[in-house]
Amino acid sequence: MELNPSNHFLWHNDSVLLLQLGDVQGYRRDCREMLARFGQSSAPNVAERTAKTCLLAPGGVDDYGPVVRIAERALKGTEKHGDYKWFLLARGMADYRTAQYPGAIDWFRKSLSPGAEVPYRDGLAYLFLAMAQRQLGRADDARQALAKAHEMAQRFPKLEGGNQTSWPDWLRFHVVRREAEKVIVQKSAQ
Repeated sequence: MELNPSNHFLWHNDSVLLLQLGDVQGYRRDCREMLARFGQSSAPNVAERTAKTCLLAPGGVDDYGPVVRIAERALKGTEKHGDYKWFLLARGMADYRTAQYPGAIDWFRKSLSPGAEVPYRDGLAYLFLAMAQRQLGRADDARQALAKAHEMAQRFPKLEGGNQTSWPDWLRFHVVRREAEKVIVQKSAQ
C-alpha cells in the first residue's frame, strides 16, 4: 500500500485482513483512507468496494451518509454492468448499517442470483439478509437466510491448491458470518 496507495483494491483487501486479526482501529483507519482517496470516484467498482469496505463491520465510519452516497453512485446507470449485483449488495449493506432494514432486505433480494449463484456475493447477501430479518423480529426468516449463507459457504472454492485470489472474499464472508450468528443468537435470547 505504501508503494501503490492509489490502488483501491489493496486498501479493500487490507481492511478485511485487519478485521480478521482483530485490529478494529486499523480497519477504521483504512475506511477513513478509502473515503478520502476514493470517495469521489465515478468508477462503479471503486465506489462499490469503498462502500463495501466501510460497511463490512459495525462502526467502520462515524458518519454513514457519505458511504450511502457512494453506494448509490455505484448503481447509477450501471444496470448492464457485469458487477451490478455486487453494487446492489453494497447498497443493501448501506441500508442495513443505517437501520433501514426493509430497504436493505429489498436490496439483498435483488442482489441474489437464484440458479446462477455467485457463492461469495450471495453468501454475503444471505448473511446480511439474515441480520436484517432478525432486526425486524422475523426469527424464522433470519434462520432460513443464515442456513442459505452456510449453504453458499459449502460452494466456495478451496483456498489451498493455488487459488490464492479468493482469500479476501472468504475472509469477508467469515467476518460477517460471525456478526450474523451473534446478532441472531442475541436477539433470540431477548
